[in-house]
Amino acid sequence: MTIKKVRASKPFLSKDFPSNDIATVVYFTKCNGTCVGCCNEKLRNDVEEFKEFDERELFRHIANFSERKQITHVVISGGEPLHPDNIDVCRALLKILFYYGYKIIIYTGYEITHLIENHITHFHVAKCGKYDETLSQVVIKDDYEMRLPSSNQDFYNSNYQKISNNGILKFKERKDESNN
Repeated sequence: MTIKKVRASKPFLSKDFPSNDIATVVYFTKCNGTCVGCCNEKLRNDVEEFKEFDERELFRHIANFSERKQITHVVISGGEPLHPDNIDVCRALLKILFYYGYKIIIYTGYEITHLIENHITHFHVAKCGKYDETLSQVVIKDDYEMRLPSSNQDFYNSNYQKISNNGILKFKERKDESNN
């Protein structure tokens, strides 16, 4: 049996989790998308400075980094973590992370139907949808909301239900400052 490996970044810190929590982030390489204005264009192909990992090796890197930083939230992004060359390792990694109690978000350019059809489970939130420059909006992440780069992208919960609207996930309502 051949052990599948993916090329991925070493873990680093980010605020890309849809809460106020700091998260450990790992980028997968490879993406079939051709989104104009892509923010991670260099990750469309293999990035030589990224190491190759199987799911257990990548989990160990994430767990060691997260333990040192005392973080329990993980962001899986890319490139495209669900690229055909990555999907098996990503699926296995999600299961391991979930088993060990991590809160997980996966960022993908695929629609939610792709996650359902490919049995992608063991995540808490999924960001789905390709970036569309014609639908771009100002990215915001504050105590009230998280706004994605384009309004066609949305967040979904682990039951595959949409939890955002036009790329905006509300945490709480803003106070109307005109009434103060």
